[in-house]
Amino acid sequence: MWRRNMKFDRPATILFGILIIAFFLRIYRVDELTEFLGDQGRESMVLYNAWHTKTIPLVGPPVSTGQHLGPIYYYLIAPSFVLAGFNPLGPIVFMVLLDVATIMLLYQLISRLFNKNVATAISALYTVSPLIMQASRTIWNPTPIPFFTTVLLISLYKSIINKKFVWLSISFASLGVLVQLHYSTIILLSFTGISLAYTYAKSRKNRSDLIKHSIFGLLIFVVLLTPFLGYQSQNEWTDVRSLLSFASSQSDTPLKTDVTDSLYVIQHLVNFLVPAVPPLIALIILSMLAIVSLIQKNKWSILALFVILVSIAFISRTVYSPPEHYTRFLIPFLFILTASSLETLNHISLDKMRHMHIFVKKSYLSAIIAVIVITLIYLPKSDILSEGKHDLSRTEDMAETMIQSAEQDPFSFTLINSRSFSDLHYRFFFLKKRVQPVSIESEEFDTLYLVCEKEPCPTQDEIVSRTEIQVMCFDPLCNREYPKVNLKEWQFESEIKHEWATLYVLKRK
Repeated sequence: MWRRNMKFDRPATILFGILIIAFFLRIYRVDELTEFLGDQGRESMVLYNAWHTKTIPLVGPPVSTGQHLGPIYYYLIAPSFVLAGFNPLGPIVFMVLLDVATIMLLYQLISRLFNKNVATAISALYTVSPLIMQASRTIWNPTPIPFFTTVLLISLYKSIINKKFVWLSISFASLGVLVQLHYSTIILLSFTGISLAYTYAKSRKNRSDLIKHSIFGLLIFVVLLTPFLGYQSQNEWTDVRSLLSFASSQSDTPLKTDVTDSLYVIQHLVNFLVPAVPPLIALIILSMLAIVSLIQKNKWSILALFVILVSIAFISRTVYSPPEHYTRFLIPFLFILTASSLETLNHISLDKMRHMHIFVKKSYLSAIIAVIVITLIYLPKSDILSEGKHDLSRTEDMAETMIQSAEQDPFSFTLINSRSFSDLHYRFFFLKKRVQPVSIESEEFDTLYLVCEKEPCPTQDEIVSRTEIQVMCFDPLCNREYPKVNLKEWQFESEIKHEWATLYVLKRK
């Protein structure tokens, strides 16, 4: 009798299975696959020093163009970092959980905008996206952007469609976080403002509630920005002025450059959906999604497409050769556009596309088949089956090897053949062990370590034949430049092989 009365919720069961798969794909071999280089070392050092000096960071990490972000990213990852005993795996697992939560939220959003069948398919696509999987297990300020963008969209939906304006507090809180995670998300301020203006024009009865909750939400937004604004006011608004100056300096770029950059932005975005496609193919895919989704003239697909196109123009106009993480706030919009395309195909007449109609009609069984097929196609393109980066184990082991080899004598070090632009990931592990390498520009040390992090590493003869090397370090350790070391003053002593690196020991002549 109990079994007869028990209801089987297929959509919830399938979603639960998708979330389990998503967590497994992201946590499997996470210590080997995660990236831990100079940027991650810098953030780890900031939090380690803040905790032990009992200070609160008022400014966040710098972006590639030099300006600092707000400190909210540090506040987000600090609890997991402290609870893990300053083991980087703590915040990495936290980032993974945020991405799994993004899948659940995206499912809820798509099921409201379209239906549960489409939401299941979109969740499966997001789950096995190689680029999203790889990005989700990195300690980096852009990593949580898809999560907070999805929270923003859900809260705006509940505010605008369901007239539950209390959700505007969540909307503005999400914006307060997003603009501190990366400056590219500033465009979402305009999107939110336009959405609220549209709601105000359409809601004559509830305008007072809309205004009241908008003002309260705006206060939350300002409160979240208070540490950053306080820091800027005490430092002559250096980062704000620098950001505005940089944006204005890009306004006179040639049209040809803008078009090229637009193609790269499209490529970066589409690669979250279809991995490793070249720019022109990415343009074709995005155009097909736009055309198919617009057949039904669905307002959500129009909105998603509008935000994507405006953002592509904005990014390509303000940033030269924009990298991939500038597009991460567009990921939920891309999947909304994809969902709209699937919904459109579902409504195409049976005579025109019988096989697709049948496929969508049997969506629950099809969802399971689709997950298996897509996983088999996508997994070989992901890093889950790769050899791995081994950044964490390599960096910690090399730091420990240098400490033991030096035997408490002063030493310095630098990196050669590295994927990193700085040596701060090593300095974080030195900091944890309370060891301070001597400045490489000093003469108060007799042992110099050269760390080769990736193959091909030079042979002993190649090291000996070199007359100088470029030092890998970072501000303020190198006074805004990478100095060079004259190897004529050093004698090769030994070579220490590690599974994922090689350490060269040099002694001063």
